Amino acid sequence: MGRHRESPARTTPIHIQAGARTHDESPDPLLRTGVVVQTLLFGLVGIGTTFTQDGPSDGLGTVLTYAVCISTVPVAWIMSKADYRMDLWSRRAPVNNWFVVYCELGVTAVTATYSDPLAALQGAMLLALVGAYAAHFARPEVIWLHVVWSTVYVLVLGALALARAPTDTVSIVLRVLVAVIVIKGAVTPAA
Repeated sequence: MGRHRESPARTTPIHIQAGARTHDESPDPLLRTGVVVQTLLFGLVGIGTTFTQDGPSDGLGTVLTYAVCISTVPVAWIMSKADYRMDLWSRRAPVNNWFVVYCELGVTAVTATYSDPLAALQGAMLLALVGAYAAHFARPEVIWLHVVWSTVYVLVLGALALARAPTDTVSIVLRVLVAVIVIKGAVTPAA
């Protein structure tokens, strides 16, 4: 029986396949680059919404959106400069858990400023990427936070959309259902 990847005990593998990493090797730099690029893209998409009719509804919403989106630059820098040994890419590393919370709050804060709850619902789909990251690198408590937070947020956006356009009930309910399915698709919280 093999050991769990986060087990403190290390066993010497009998045979290492070509291209496989050992426990002492750092993770693929492509993974780190992907996290950095995705973080910056979240910020760029958020800034882009300030130029749309569905984006932030007032001056304060625009300022909040810019503040959150600009914060992705130092966060991406931190994620790129962190010491990426195998342990950091595990659930034990606090940076991974705080990164998930940061992403949850950032996506929520930006999409909450949107003038149209259906546009906010579409923007909230970015929580699916947060869930995928959490599923791989966050502690079970943080994964559950993601599941509860994102589900409640999507349901609130759905309720706001229904209050705004009650004649389009079936369409709105289906959009909310799709959002919940997409956001939960990559997350299977451990007990």
